[in-house]
Amino acid sequence: MNMAINSLLKFIQSSTFLPVSNLITIILLALTTLAGFLASRAASIANKLKLLPFFIISFTNDTKDINIKIKNLGEGVAFDLKIEPFILILTDHQDIFRLYLKIKDVNVLAKDEEKVLKSEVFENDKKMIHSDFLTIYLKPNFNDHLKKVGLVVIFKNALGDKYFSVVETSSEGINVQVPPKRLDIFGYLWLYYRRLREFVWIKVWQLIWHFRKPYIKVS
Repeated sequence: MNMAINSLLKFIQSSTFLPVSNLITIILLALTTLAGFLASRAASIANKLKLLPFFIISFTNDTKDINIKIKNLGEGVAFDLKIEPFILILTDHQDIFRLYLKIKDVNVLAKDEEKVLKSEVFENDKKMIHSDFLTIYLKPNFNDHLKKVGLVVIFKNALGDKYFSVVETSSEGINVQVPPKRLDIFGYLWLYYRRLREFVWIKVWQLIWHFRKPYIKVS
């Protein structure tokens, strides 16, 4: 027992122990620094999220028309808002609908501010009355996959940083699929993938319809 203790003391007093001790100290300092950085980064992200805009998009019946409104429930102001086109493919009817939305007037949305979105709808590249499309789309029991509209909102915060969010809305309620996220390289890749997927699906169905009998609408 005494021999083991003496050997340990000699090792500690030797020059070999000093590099090992320094290495352990450096590793501990690095881990402490990393933990502090991660904690600070998490707190910074949480604070930024608190100051970001937070959108809801709703369909309302004003007089005889259906309006689409966007409201900012967050603390921050949103600038340069853009909404990705919403595309609906009715395979049985051989119809492709494109819904384009944008903010009327000044493209800024302050805290608790609500604005009506200007909408344009195209059926197979021909412009149609947007209220007709919205009425059919939101009509209960018309079709199971026609009850929800997922809209991608791209915007800038007060610092000019780009973010995006995905809001799902329908006659049954509102759900935020994706809370505001920084539009970094992964965000752009997701957007381009989404656009490419829609483009491919449209071309595939147009090719299929080319070999099918045209759909006859019953008035």
